[in-house]
Amino acid sequence: MSSTVVHKAKRPSIPLVLWCGISFWSGCCLFSYGFGVPKDYLIIGVLVFLIAVVSIILLVFVRNTQNPVVVYCLLFGLLGGFVWNVECFSIDNQHALLDSKQNEKVLIRIEEDINQGLYSSYALAQIFDIKTRESLGFVSLNLNEDSYGFGSEFQSALTYSWPREEVKLRYYQQGIAGFATLTEIDLASSSPLGFLASTRSNYANEIDDLVNQGSASSEAGALLQGLIVGDRTQLFSLGIYQEVKVLGLAHIVAVSGAHLVIVMSFLSLIIRNVPLSSRIKIGIQLAILGLYLCIVGFPISCVRAACMSALNIISVGGIRRSHALSALGVVVIAIITFIPTSAFSLSFLLSVCSTLGILLFMPLLLSWISCSSSFFKSLVVEPCAMTLAALLTTLPFTISAFSLISLITPVSNVLATPFVTFLCIVGLLSFIFLPCGFLGVLLLKFALLVSELFCIGCSFLSAVPFASVPLFIPELPLFTVFFLDQVIQLLCLM
Repeated sequence: MSSTVVHKAKRPSIPLVLWCGISFWSGCCLFSYGFGVPKDYLIIGVLVFLIAVVSIILLVFVRNTQNPVVVYCLLFGLLGGFVWNVECFSIDNQHALLDSKQNEKVLIRIEEDINQGLYSSYALAQIFDIKTRESLGFVSLNLNEDSYGFGSEFQSALTYSWPREEVKLRYYQQGIAGFATLTEIDLASSSPLGFLASTRSNYANEIDDLVNQGSASSEAGALLQGLIVGDRTQLFSLGIYQEVKVLGLAHIVAVSGAHLVIVMSFLSLIIRNVPLSSRIKIGIQLAILGLYLCIVGFPISCVRAACMSALNIISVGGIRRSHALSALGVVVIAIITFIPTSAFSLSFLLSVCSTLGILLFMPLLLSWISCSSSFFKSLVVEPCAMTLAALLTTLPFTISAFSLISLITPVSNVLATPFVTFLCIVGLLSFIFLPCGFLGVLLLKFALLVSELFCIGCSFLSAVPFASVPLFIPELPLFTVFFLDQVIQLLCLM
C-alpha cells in the first residue's frame, strides 16, 4: 500500500535584490528628509567610510551566514544616501555654471509640458552652452507666451535666481537648480523633439476642432489628450478631474505615465491567449510601448513608467515570479542612480507600487477564484485580479496625494481598466493615421466616443452617495510607517 505524500508549495518570498532596491530608495529619501541639503563635502566622506566598513563586515563576517539581508540593506541604504548627496553637489555645481552665463545667450530645451500658474506659465527646461552643447543644468523657466511646448528648442539670454533656503530642499528633490527668466528670444531651432511637439500640437488642435464642432464634450477631448499626448492642462480645470478623484482613478488618468503599468498589464493578459509565440507577443507589446514613448516625446516620468511596464509585460509573458521581483529591484536601483530625483516622484512611486502589487498579489488573488472556463478567466477574472492587486499597493499613496479615500474604488478600477486600455489603443491608432486624412479622423472620432462613454460612466458612479470620503494623510508619517514596516519584515526574516 503506497502512501500519498502531499507537497505544500512554499510561499514565494521577496528576493534579496528587491530588499536592496527598497533599502536604496529608502536611504535616498531618509537622507534627504533627515539631513536636507548638505552644506559641505564632509558628509560624503563619512558615508564613504561607513560604506567601506559595512562592505568589509559583509565580505568577512556575514558572507557565509544564512540571513545577511540586514547588512545588505544597510549597505544599500547608505549607498542611497550617498547618491542623494552627490545629486545635491551636482546641483550646486549647476549654480556656478549658470551664474557664469548670466544675461548670455544659451540653448534652451523645454523638458516637460507647460504649467499654467496664476500670473504666468512655467516649465522645466534644460540649459545648454551654445558652442559646446554642454548641459549647464535644469531650471524652472518663466514663459510669457504660449507658443512653446514640450520639446521646443530656442536660443535666448536668461537671468537666473536661486531658491531660498527654506524651499531649497523641495527644488533639489525635483532636480531644479533655480529659476530663469527670458530677456530676449533670438533664434528658434528645430530638433526631433520639436517635430514631435509640433505633431502632438496638431493632434490636440484636431481634437479641439471636433469638440468645437459638437462631436464630443470638452471633458472627453481633455481626457483623450491627457492619455495619448500627455497634455493634462485642460483636464485639471474640468469637472471630470474631480470625478476621477472621487472614484479613485486619478492615478490612471491624471498622473503622467502612471497609467502605463496597468494598461500594458491588461493588454498582456488579453494578448496572452493569441496563437502566437511568446516572443512575438512580447515584441508586439514592447513595440506599442515604444510607440507611445515616441508620441509623448520621452519625458522622464513616462520613461520611468515604461521601464516598469516592460517588466510587467515580460513577467506576464512567462518569466518566473522571483526573477521578476529581482528585476524590479534592479530597475529601481538603476533609475534612482541615474535620475536621483525619481526617488521623490509620485508617478515613479505609483508605477513601482503597481508593478509590485501585480507581481506579489495577483497570483494569490487568482488562487482564491476557481473558474472552469478559460475564456471567462482570461477576459474577466485575470484582469480583475490584476487591477485589484495593483490597487492594494497604490491605495495608501493615492489617498495621501489626492486627500480622498474612494469607497467605490475597487468597482471603478475594475470597470475603468478595460475602457482606458481600449481608449489608449484606439487613440494611438488615431494619432498614427491622422495624417492619412479620412481614416485618421474616423479613428479619432471613435476614440472620442469611447472617451465620452468613459466620462459618462465616471459622472454616474461619482454621483453615488458616499462614493468617497475626504481624508488627509501627511506624506512624512506615511513614508515613516512604510519604512518601519520594512524594518519589521527584515527582523522577522532574521
